[in-house]
Amino acid sequence: VRRHGRDAEPLRELTEFPPEVQELSRAQEREFAFMLRRDRLWLSWRFLETPSRRHVVLGVFDETGDFRGYAVVQPPRAGESTGWLVDLLVRGDEARAAVIA
Repeated sequence: VRRHGRDAEPLRELTEFPPEVQELSRAQEREFAFMLRRDRLWLSWRFLETPSRRHVVLGVFDETGDFRGYAVVQPPRAGESTGWLVDLLVRGDEARAAVIA
């Protein structure tokens, strides 16, 4: 994880989705011709409460600590070398770059 500014952590593991995720989803829906609506309940069910427990949810934050989005990754299984970016919803190119860098 790269740090920006004064000890800022652009990515932090989340144990729950913040309330801001719903507003972020609605804002991003206006940017794309087709996008599934996301809310805290569905995201929690899909990625945090799944029986496999294979997903890691990373919150994306700006230098002031404000929530900018999230990424869901599935780390490689034992003996595998490839993990997966499962879901990504971020506001702005800088936040997106923090995830994929």
